[in-house]
Amino acid sequence: MGIASPASAAPCGFSVDGVGNGTYVHCANTFVLVKGHWSGGSTFTNCFRPWEIGYYGPDAGQRVVKVYYVPVRPNLVTFPNGTVGCSLYQPRL
Repeated sequence: MGIASPASAAPCGFSVDGVGNGTYVHCANTFVLVKGHWSGGSTFTNCFRPWEIGYYGPDAGQRVVKVYYVPVRPNLVTFPNGTVGCSLYQPRL
């Protein structure tokens, strides 16, 4: 997943282009947890920072078909410099 910021130029939420590249744009000043579905049936969860953009390209013959916000608080970590970010370990949904 690639990251870009801010998300002001892109539409909020999930979209897919004609070749199966998915994009999720988080348009808020909060951390959120999203759940995604691959075309083969497997799922994943990702934490998004405020105004983060996530890119999901086709992988191993599968493509992302859906990504959506879930009302579960993501696990966060405070780094030594005082900034807050997403933990590597997120709730399983």
